[in-house]
Amino acid sequence: MVATFSVSVERLAVRKSAPAPLTQQPKSASCSSLLQRKGGGASLQLPAAVVPSVGCGFLVQPSRGELQAFEKIPVAVTMHATMWGLYTDVLIVQIGDLEPMRIPITARVTGNPLFFQMMGPTFNKNLTFNRTPTLHFGSHCCGRPAVHRSVRVTNPSPVDIRLDWQTFKVIKDDPQLIDLIVVVGEAFPLLDGSSVVSQEAQDARADLIQVHMRQHEGFASGSLFSVGSQQTMVPALSKANVTFQFVPPLTCDTDGDTFNGYALGYMSLAPQVKNVVGVVTRDDGYQVSALRMDLSAAVKPALLQLETADEEGMLYQLTAGSLLQHDGTVSIYDDIIALTDLEQCGSNKQFPIEEQRTDVAEVWDVD
Repeated sequence: MVATFSVSVERLAVRKSAPAPLTQQPKSASCSSLLQRKGGGASLQLPAAVVPSVGCGFLVQPSRGELQAFEKIPVAVTMHATMWGLYTDVLIVQIGDLEPMRIPITARVTGNPLFFQMMGPTFNKNLTFNRTPTLHFGSHCCGRPAVHRSVRVTNPSPVDIRLDWQTFKVIKDDPQLIDLIVVVGEAFPLLDGSSVVSQEAQDARADLIQVHMRQHEGFASGSLFSVGSQQTMVPALSKANVTFQFVPPLTCDTDGDTFNGYALGYMSLAPQVKNVVGVVTRDDGYQVSALRMDLSAAVKPALLQLETADEEGMLYQLTAGSLLQHDGTVSIYDDIIALTDLEQCGSNKQFPIEEQRTDVAEVWDVD
């Protein structure tokens, strides 16, 4: 006896052929398994194995056929997703004229769909996403103006994602292990400049207190590292620019200083995409992994080094007032010459700088 059968998914069915499973580590420059480009790379397109409005899809193979008497046919249900969340659906199995069998499906997707274009979506040896690039600001002199670096963030998912940035600095030999975060109300309200525009949402959750723990890696960086805009909206299937900033401190050690830090972009979603009844529920904010960028910079003191043209030295002519400090003293680098009283000095003097000489009478004519 031969019976026909069919297997289908109720809501998130994918009827197009899905891409082949990933069997080897792709190069960072190849993103074809995640997104396809069209229009000369100006826009992005979802993979065929994903339902456009949700970011997830179930592919059933084979979806129909004939079942012989006492025959067993394995049916593979493959899930493809470009967005995190807890997905639910129903697998419907129909054999001949029998009552259909409904099998619940539950799948949780974790991870971060966003990536920086500077390195692309790369994979580690376990074929999981590994995207922690490092942005180098280079070496700069103390007290110089702020240094800016701009990078691009790509969103291959079908929903808009807002990033709320926090910057941190890493301190050597830091004994702290855990950060305890207490949130009253909404953790990341939508901002319009300096004002909160999601006041209704904040009022609705004003009595809600949340406590989160995360691994401690650094302290708030203050003005050392920062992001140009505290919030960045990355549209669905599109890109957005993010500007990171490093402000060299006013002072540093004579040998220079090196600063390491990182920036975390916490992801937030609109209410209508966080909870789709019967399809998906999604967390955001502190409850999902953040987009991370490591930061590195160095500062060195300004140094003017002079080398003599011959063994007899060099003759310098300058106005003594140009060496006068606020406290009435004059000093030359490395304490070669030091004056404490210039009342009898002329306004224009010629003097030889002799190596490691501190005898003022031999260097300056103070008569």
